[in-house]
Order: sequence, then C-alpha cells, then structure tokens
Amino acid sequence: MENIRCFWESYCLNGECRAWCSDQCALLRTDVNPCADGSICVTSFGEPMTGLCHFRPLVCVAAENCPQYRPPLPDGGSGEWSCTDGRCAYPGFSYPTEN
Repeated sequence: MENIRCFWESYCLNGECRAWCSDQCALLRTDVNPCADGSICVTSFGEPMTGLCHFRPLVCVAAENCPQYRPPLPDGGSGEWSCTDGRCAYPGFSYPTEN
C-alpha cells in the first residue's frame, strides 16, 4: 500500500458533486465521532483503532461490517447498527449525502 496516496471518495452533497481524500481517524470511544463535517469514522482492515472518515452510505453484508461509532439517540441512549438492504443503518442517523 506504499504507492497509494489516499482513499478517494466521491459523492453528492447539497446538489454538488465532490471528491475528497478521506481523512484517517482513530476511534477511541464509541460515543465520540473523531471525523469532521458530518463524515463518520469507519474502522478498516481489522484494526479497531484505525479507520477512515466516510460521507457516503456504508455497504455491508452483516451488522458486524458497520461502524463501531454509536451516535447518541435523542433520549441520550445509544442504538445498534443494522445491515438493511446492503447498507449500514442506525436509528435516527442519516448520512450527509442523504440529506
């Protein structure tokens, strides 16, 4: 992977096409998202502490493929990710690209 400069992600946000080089993130607590601008930290390659920030909906086969970050629910609790129609879903959460 030494020749790969970054992981590019392209998406539409507020009616504009965009592309960016995903930031690296470290998930230290499941209740704190270390990513900015509405992106979400997704751990990868079996490393629970290291991941990349993503804007687009996340593809999954099972809930275990979904992020470890648990956004807070309106009542202050936390929910569980599910794999619904091949995409990671969380109660009350919408990806920035879906708004």
